[in-house]
Amino acid sequence: QLEQRLIDHYETVRADGTRAFIPAEDVIWFREPHPLDPYSGVTPLEAAGMSTELDYFARMYNTTFMKNDGRPGGILGITGDMDPGEMEKLEEAFSKGPAEAGKMTVIAGDISYVDSVVRPRDAQYGEMADRSKVEILDAFGVPESMFGNASGKTFDNAGQEGFNFWSITMPPFLDLQVTGFDELSEPGFEGFFDVSQVPALAAAEAAKRAEARAEW
Repeated sequence: QLEQRLIDHYETVRADGTRAFIPAEDVIWFREPHPLDPYSGVTPLEAAGMSTELDYFARMYNTTFMKNDGRPGGILGITGDMDPGEMEKLEEAFSKGPAEAGKMTVIAGDISYVDSVVRPRDAQYGEMADRSKVEILDAFGVPESMFGNASGKTFDNAGQEGFNFWSITMPPFLDLQVTGFDELSEPGFEGFFDVSQVPALAAAEAAKRAEARAEW
């Protein structure tokens, strides 16, 4: 009688693009089971899937715009006709690409100036990229202050965010990894992550000890 298994093997892609097969017994899979799909897991990235896509397309738009659009930062019109050689010389001064972005273009015509650097569409894409970043971090429970961006926050608020991250967000992820090694551990041994040196948690423990000493 053949043994029935949900997963027969795992695959990984090498640097050269070829696939490598890994026996299922050689893999420990850390995952939160998906409620509908036994072959999949649930990650915070699924909750932020739309935000991740928006961030990707916003960055693609900006990159493509810088490479191909070549829209000048401004257009200056000059009254009268210009010699083709002069026009060509002026055009050479305003090349496409990131290094030339924001420069002014001069064309023949009445004296006028049009600012084309910032338009509502561009501002919308920039705002969307910032919003997507915040939504992705929120899905993972990671405050921006963990990346050194504590703008608009007091020192105490940033410190509280660090404590919340290590006391609320991280324990489920750490427990998931620890329990994954239970079958490989000897009886009587229980794995754990040593987080005693994490500054946010160490500060909270120091405050508890100080309070206990004061009460004693």
